[in-house]
Amino acid sequence: MLALTAPTTTSDQPARRLLTWTLTIALTVGTVIGSAATTAALAYLAWGQETAVVNDTTFKDLPLDPVLAQAVRKAATATPEELPIKQATLMQDASPETQLTTPGLLPFGSFEDIQVNGTPIVAELVSNEIPPEVLEGSPAGAPADAAHSKERFIVMIDPGHGGSDPGAKAPNGLLEKDITQDIAQRARLFLSEIHDLDVLMTREGDTGLSRQARVNRIKASGADLVVSLHFNHLPQSNVTLVESFYADRKNILESRSLQREAGAQLQTADSDIDLEFTAGSARLARMIQNRVYHEVSNGNTTAIDAGVKQDTLFVLTRSFLPGALVEMTAISNPREAERLTQESYRNELAAALADAIRDYRASLEEHPLDALDV
Repeated sequence: MLALTAPTTTSDQPARRLLTWTLTIALTVGTVIGSAATTAALAYLAWGQETAVVNDTTFKDLPLDPVLAQAVRKAATATPEELPIKQATLMQDASPETQLTTPGLLPFGSFEDIQVNGTPIVAELVSNEIPPEVLEGSPAGAPADAAHSKERFIVMIDPGHGGSDPGAKAPNGLLEKDITQDIAQRARLFLSEIHDLDVLMTREGDTGLSRQARVNRIKASGADLVVSLHFNHLPQSNVTLVESFYADRKNILESRSLQREAGAQLQTADSDIDLEFTAGSARLARMIQNRVYHEVSNGNTTAIDAGVKQDTLFVLTRSFLPGALVEMTAISNPREAERLTQESYRNELAAALADAIRDYRASLEEHPLDALDV
């Protein structure tokens, strides 16, 4: 029979136990930290994002984190047929028979709180200088109004929709046509402080205009640029985005091709058209996008910068001058719709537009347009 012996104790056993405890504590702490970091990362990516989607083409060029971009695209499966309001916003082609007649809030905005350099501005000091007879019936391609000296810089603002075409409707009842008109007037007041700059508008008040009538007025004005104002209406209410559009050379040529296919007789060959102004359109769109997105995101950290895109839009392809169309925010978002009821927010958006126009004009003096802009 073997006798049991007591275990022997070696001098390295305490060190081994200490090392074991140290490794156990380190692994535990590392696991906790790793879990917390993973949870925080997932929460960051998901924070403020909507699970429903926006049209994938809207986000194809977004400078977003790949995971976040994929999440947004996954939420964007709506087909064009499901976005009639969005299409009408961009194309402005609703006929009187098909235009929406949804009633909304009355036009708003007192403009009494607008100040430039601490001095109140009154709306009566600003007027549209295009003669009424020119505004009403100017043909496409009409020459610039002789009353304007080209020593002055002329800005044309195009408030989207109007009249029997209300545009999109916000959850709180705001109509796109009212907000675009309100902000256009505010931007005009901000720009009125510039002594050698005139601001004209394609429509005054709640007036409906066809696409061709808008183009006619823009051409007749002799303007140096045009900015068309709109608001997005998206199928997912929690998404807020700002995006801007301009017509590149290929968009102009595509538009002319479509006109020929429709039977139009164009008097000028494509090779004889000067399309250098498209460089100005690209520069203007970038400046507007930067300024407007900055203001929207100041009060809405989940707002998405959808960037600047090229598109074949009627007003931009047929006016033949530097131009941009901006979707300033999404009025389908209840939070944004509520912000738009505040004059302070509308002033901020109008000031952003005015600043972008100032930026563009100043850039022409420092860096004239060239092929590098596009």
